[in-house]
Amino acid sequence: MAVIDSGETSDLRTRFQFSHGLRLEVFYALQALTDSSDIHQSWRQAASEALPEEFYRAFAALGNTPILWPLLADAPGTIDASVSFQQLMDSLQTLDLDTFREGILVGALHDRDVVVDLVEGHLDLAAAIDRAPEHKKHLWYTCVGLYPYDEHAAVPLALQRALHDPEGFRTDALLCLNLFWEHVFAATWEGLEPELLRSVREKRRLFEALSVSEFLEQAIMRLEIDEERQVLRSLRGGCEIPSTGCTRHTSCLPLSTPAACGPAIPTPDVRSVKLSSSPTSTRPSPSSRSRPGRWRHRHHRQRR
Repeated sequence: MAVIDSGETSDLRTRFQFSHGLRLEVFYALQALTDSSDIHQSWRQAASEALPEEFYRAFAALGNTPILWPLLADAPGTIDASVSFQQLMDSLQTLDLDTFREGILVGALHDRDVVVDLVEGHLDLAAAIDRAPEHKKHLWYTCVGLYPYDEHAAVPLALQRALHDPEGFRTDALLCLNLFWEHVFAATWEGLEPELLRSVREKRRLFEALSVSEFLEQAIMRLEIDEERQVLRSLRGGCEIPSTGCTRHTSCLPLSTPAACGPAIPTPDVRSVKLSSSPTSTRPSPSSRSRPGRWRHRHHRQRR
């Protein structure tokens, strides 16, 4: 489901559009798979067993951090939700390397000026975290694993590689995505897409019957709207954005982070904010054709 600015109009309702697609879903699925939450246990077990060793080696080279996937999802910028998987991969592969690196770092740090200083060598990652406002340290940076800062922790290591070796970082990330699609998510998506289409139709009907504020509440969005000021405000994370140019994506693979801290990228360029609930169905999984399930830590340790 998307909320998109559709023109030079002051009528907020006309800016809401509804769609579905794997544009973000494949990244959310990878985060759900590699996170330690308790959602979709049978799917996670089947998926982790279906992936080859090559996936685990590449993921380890990326830092073994689940937060990587929503950061990577933002790198291509604003592209249509209905793109095919191959089109999505092509957009990442052909993206200018500096733009790719900036997308990852801005997604993590939420400060483009700081990222410019990092890339130009005027600042290191530890100093960037240290100089951030206290509320950002305790809300966003704590949430994503950047505060308290530890240079040996997974997220700092991943960002250091994205900063200093963006080409190698992208190569390993695309390898993970392609292996995940081939061995797991193509079959998962085939089972889930009809359900998402039904969800879009249901949300559209709900939207037509309610005010915008009522819709945000009943659709379980972690947002509130100030219609007079034309802004959306996160109920968690302390972020406020203009209500134009935003996309709201409903994921069938809800996550514990960073959704618990608010929107993924709190800037006027926001493209996704995840729900805390998912469709209820018994759609098939990659091999056993069951619902998404839990990542098995024992299996993961063996793979590494």
